[in-house]
Amino acid sequence: MASGRGEYLKGFGNEFESEALPGALPQGRNNPLRCPLNLYAEQLSGTAFTAPRADGKNLRTWLYRIKPSVTHEPFRAPAFPNDHLMADFSGGRGDHGCCVTPNQLRWFPLEVPPKPGGGHAPTDFVRGLKTFCGAGSAAVKDGYAVHMYTFNADMARSCLANADGDLLLVPQMGELRVTTEMGVMWVPPGHVCVVPRGIRFSVDLERRGPPVKETSKTKHRAWCKRQRVHYLAREQRQGYTIEANSCHKLELLTPEQQLVARDALMAAIQAEAPGASLERLRERLTFVTLLKTLRQYDADMGASREDDVEGGARGYVLEIFGGHFELPNLGLIGANGLASARDFETPVAAFDGDGGRGGDDGESSRGGGGGSDEKPWRVVHKFLGELFEAEQDFSPFNVVAWHGNYVPYRYDLAKFCPMNTVAFDHPDPSIFTVLTCPGTGQRSGAAAADFVVFPPRVNTTADTFRLP
Repeated sequence: MASGRGEYLKGFGNEFESEALPGALPQGRNNPLRCPLNLYAEQLSGTAFTAPRADGKNLRTWLYRIKPSVTHEPFRAPAFPNDHLMADFSGGRGDHGCCVTPNQLRWFPLEVPPKPGGGHAPTDFVRGLKTFCGAGSAAVKDGYAVHMYTFNADMARSCLANADGDLLLVPQMGELRVTTEMGVMWVPPGHVCVVPRGIRFSVDLERRGPPVKETSKTKHRAWCKRQRVHYLAREQRQGYTIEANSCHKLELLTPEQQLVARDALMAAIQAEAPGASLERLRERLTFVTLLKTLRQYDADMGASREDDVEGGARGYVLEIFGGHFELPNLGLIGANGLASARDFETPVAAFDGDGGRGGDDGESSRGGGGGSDEKPWRVVHKFLGELFEAEQDFSPFNVVAWHGNYVPYRYDLAKFCPMNTVAFDHPDPSIFTVLTCPGTGQRSGAAAADFVVFPPRVNTTADTFRLP
């Protein structure tokens, strides 16, 4: 299998095509009696057959695979029932295990399972998935669910297919390797990915970053980004925010703290880029280093460090039961802004030739091959919030070629172009929408769910809105 750190297909809602082996994709037709390379043709539909083509509302992809996906054992209850998943929030108080409350709720981050071994059991993505809140029901294809995941082990020889809705994965800690039937995606924190309903996929820990040619500029940018320290400007004063593990923040606004921060900043800049001025680098860099000097603030906040949970991952999942994610209409913003369609990336075709997962280093070829005496693969199916599993003697990731517009994709949130006011008042958070899922009701403009991001930006309206 490919590692997901290389080539991608660009665009959102496009008609894509990709083949891992030359000549594997039929030309001029979808399902010939005998496909090239003796592959099997299957159509995966994301909408009704008769859905209108206009605006890309008819979604389907043709898959050409080594063995049909239906050749598996009957589904049964899994050996690891996950009682923390829900897909029906339509009942009243106490129904389906729901807790109804009008209060504002806030949760501490879930604890990441420690590395397997030494008495600690492995926890994969499926076992570590927990539902926190939601609305509607997957049974009527209306509503959404919000989950969190924590895991410390790969989905060894297993995959998940979600019949309830599309899944949007937001990693907060730990890089992900998301293997799908259409290809492999590398999804580090700062990226999101979407796996549409019905597509089989697995989520593993990606233990290495993408191969980047080392230059003085890339080293400097990577060094700055690792520190997770943001520069802020407030009322002609210099302030700094330390962000530990993307969830704990401490603002440095006292004069003493500002003085220490400025001295540490200047020393770090001069060490990394001799002769550069603070004003010049401030314009070019979003992140600056203060972690070495101000490390004690993390301890005061009680912030956990990534090396304490080395080998684990944590993040969020937004699941929508009806429809699919779309780019929001820009309206008076115009033709450009927010998330650009060209920045969304769909993986290229990659397959397991025999059910193997590829080399441990993640650098195995896109073709795979050879026999295997390993244990069967497990296909985990989520249906109405319940888990089922079936066994098969081949890899579900055996698609050699495909074409269509029903595909998984990823997006780098750093490419989001935010909009804001330039005079006064605080704009509504809808201007930060990355993806939206239109609602099915009669309320005009109401979405079933929106995914928004609040990126670093020039904020000319600081201190104009008092938060409750």
